[in-house]
Amino acid sequence: MPDLNALLWPRHVALIGASADPESLRGRIMHTMTSHPFQGQIYPVTRSHGEVAGRKAYASISDLPEPPDLAVLIIPAAYIPQELERCGRAGVKAAVVLSSGFAEASGSDGARLQAEMRAIAQRYDLAVVGPNAEGFANTAAALCPTFSPAMEASPRPLLPAGPERGQVTVLAQSGGIGFSFFDRGRAKEMAFRYVVSTGNEACLETMQIAEYVLDEGKSQALILLLEDVKNAETFRRVAEKALRAGIPIITAKIGRSDAGVRAAASHTAALAGAYAA
Repeated sequence: MPDLNALLWPRHVALIGASADPESLRGRIMHTMTSHPFQGQIYPVTRSHGEVAGRKAYASISDLPEPPDLAVLIIPAAYIPQELERCGRAGVKAAVVLSSGFAEASGSDGARLQAEMRAIAQRYDLAVVGPNAEGFANTAAALCPTFSPAMEASPRPLLPAGPERGQVTVLAQSGGIGFSFFDRGRAKEMAFRYVVSTGNEACLETMQIAEYVLDEGKSQALILLLEDVKNAETFRRVAEKALRAGIPIITAKIGRSDAGVRAAASHTAALAGAYAA
């Protein structure tokens, strides 16, 4: 079973494809991560720079002084399989693939790359989110490997100050919508534990992460945005577990209209299925 603790609570993180340009997506991720007080090491991996955001950059994941638990990849889709292979050989336990151009893209190359990525994740037992994801936020760890503007440093803390309150976890295939829940709720001082964008879900699915969150026992409610349900039995098992624990799961599933079905297919290659089902 992939190690979701290494995914959501890594000791150290590598950003593969890091950039020194804060205006680029690759640079924005590095800026967002380093602007929060995450206690672990953040290693930029790039062949283009010797230093990124004041930190020594490394040409390869294998050059790092220690294997990170988590690798965040934002490089062209064609190079993702070989980089995941390097991560597996280096002892990395989890990865977030932000790159697009996989099964959601037209043509057969994207689907082939996604299948290769899945096979590598299975071979090394990697906990992989994505591809075509927007990253995640763990507010308690102050870890935000994402390019979402909602997670940029702000005068408002990631978790509201004052008395401890019930926390909400958001799991969404659409990162834009998932992080917008956080952005709007933060202004009302809602406490969020995790916001996770799952993208195409080539490896880990929303309900597997939901089960981890339920087992952890730190979230008092879950908000899910689904474009498809890949495994009905897993969905039922996790929903029943939440019911027994008294944890509400608020679920929105797109695909009620023909336009929604087309949007799901083009966004994450999801087969939305019959809405009534």
